[in-house]
Amino acid sequence: MEYHLIPMLLCLCMVGSDAAASSSCMLTMYWNTKLPNTAMPPAIKNSLPTAAATAWSSSFAKEFQSLNSVIIYRHNATENEFHDNSGVSLFFKPAALHKGNADGMTLRLSTPANGPVFLPRTESEKIPFSSREIPRILDRFSVKPDSDEAREMKKTIKECEEPPVKGEEMQCATSLESMVDFAISMMQGRQGKKIVRAVSTETVAGETSFFQNYSVSGVEKMNEEGDGVMVCHKQSYGYAVFHCHKSETTDAFEVSLVGANGAQVKAAAVCHKDTSGWNPNHLAFQVLKVKQGTDEPVCHFLPENHVVWYAKNCMGDVFPQLNVLRTSARPA
Repeated sequence: MEYHLIPMLLCLCMVGSDAAASSSCMLTMYWNTKLPNTAMPPAIKNSLPTAAATAWSSSFAKEFQSLNSVIIYRHNATENEFHDNSGVSLFFKPAALHKGNADGMTLRLSTPANGPVFLPRTESEKIPFSSREIPRILDRFSVKPDSDEAREMKKTIKECEEPPVKGEEMQCATSLESMVDFAISMMQGRQGKKIVRAVSTETVAGETSFFQNYSVSGVEKMNEEGDGVMVCHKQSYGYAVFHCHKSETTDAFEVSLVGANGAQVKAAAVCHKDTSGWNPNHLAFQVLKVKQGTDEPVCHFLPENHVVWYAKNCMGDVFPQLNVLRTSARPA
């Protein structure tokens, strides 16, 4: 599908005055061209380049990676993580997904605001992304080899170079364009007749930057029965990199939460029905008191900077009124 010429020229005209705005405009155009029926979720919007984007910081790197690590399924839980409520509180059992539940729902789902932003694919493809090129990468971003940033960047690359967990397909997307392309290839279906959707946890109203008790006010399953989902976890790196993995044995839910202070959150959550490929010492098994590979699913909320991708059938999603007509036309 070709870009529309006039909007593209308008984006290019921004280069002289604001390169970040131009890049953001072009990336938004790419999204709208490839996914015309899909709203861009906050996790993606907040990763677009802006003139006000702040530098990647060591404090961000530490807090950011601590949340990401507990969700990586090969990860061996550390003693510190077991006592860190920011990660522990994300996990729950499927029985918790019912309206009115408030048991164990003490959460902090908001994430640091000064995260890395996307580079256009034409730029990111020129930068090496390999453990063999670590010195060159660190030099490119003026990162000292013994710094916290360097350790987190090395960890991100290492995790991206590992093979996917059994039963999953994985890619580390180093640009918005590559993430969109991978999502479409994974989710659209063999005949390209499905609408690809993307969502992320979003604060609707109120303050959510601290731990507080939440109650469930609504639950909606996102993916259709038999379809898997793809989750993209934003990584700690010098620019926006998302660790994406597609699983056929995972269900996704939009969970409406109400905080003790009245805050309202639409939280993305996933439930994994096959954990046989996970690290047996993963934090989720210790928190939920379940064993690797058993029939009991492991569920967790996703912080605000992660993205869930799923697919819907075209006719029922774009033209929901047709479903009503079909239903009313059936003989009694």
